[in-house]
Amino acid sequence: MKQHTIHEGLESVSEESVLALYNSVGWSTYTKDPDQLMKAITNSTYVVTCHSEDKLVGLARCISDDSSICYL
Repeated sequence: MKQHTIHEGLESVSEESVLALYNSVGWSTYTKDPDQLMKAITNSTYVVTCHSEDKLVGLARCISDDSSICYL
């Protein structure tokens, strides 16, 4: 059985793994500009990732005004 781990933040995430994840679900518009994509993720208020063994299989991010609105 594969081991899944959840991580807060981006310490365990490489640009290459993010691009592979986005491409695997057809979000290729975002991968056309990897620098902008990584900046958007890095500047998110909160990021959670999921790994299956060593492979990035999920990523969720929130953006917020730190007062009343938070978008997932």
